[in-house]
Amino acid sequence: LALLLPLPAIGWAKGRSHARLCGATLRSAYLSTVIIALWLLHPAVLGECVLALETLRVGERKYVAADLSVETSDPAYATTRSLALVLLCTYVPLFPCCVFGALYRHREHLRSKAAISRAPAWVRQRLYYFYGSFKPEFFLWEGVGFVHKALLAVIAAKASVVLEPGVPLFVASWVVLSQFVLEVRYQAYDRKLEG
Repeated sequence: LALLLPLPAIGWAKGRSHARLCGATLRSAYLSTVIIALWLLHPAVLGECVLALETLRVGERKYVAADLSVETSDPAYATTRSLALVLLCTYVPLFPCCVFGALYRHREHLRSKAAISRAPAWVRQRLYYFYGSFKPEFFLWEGVGFVHKALLAVIAAKASVVLEPGVPLFVASWVVLSQFVLEVRYQAYDRKLEG
């Protein structure tokens, strides 16, 4: 899905003989859009993986907690479980590591407004989504938001299948409060309206 998302815009630009889209080369625009789409899908994929792996024992049988009509011994569930485990061991940890690794690797271009203006265009275009809202000294601040989103995705998945969701909702309140406190304390956003 993420790979197909930018194709209509790229096709439109090529059809009109444009070499650039929103100021970026078509290749850079395509890659940036795919990276952002994969980033935005990450919490949902994480939540679905957690839901797929949550089970509930009823008597002698184990069921998928999200759908009590599916037993864990069902062959179709084995495929779903395997896919969830593969995603949890690959995409879920590795994609954020790649994004933050790229930010860290190009930190000399992101630590000040002057350095950002001298950075290669492809660095600014592909990574802007992750550092552009923050003051240059907080170019990695997206990591704070990412940790909070990941925690909330896991908590939401757990809360949707437990009988008493009070504890997960209480923990979620603390996660949101901690994010608020960190944002107030460090004021990492470049524009007051965003922070």
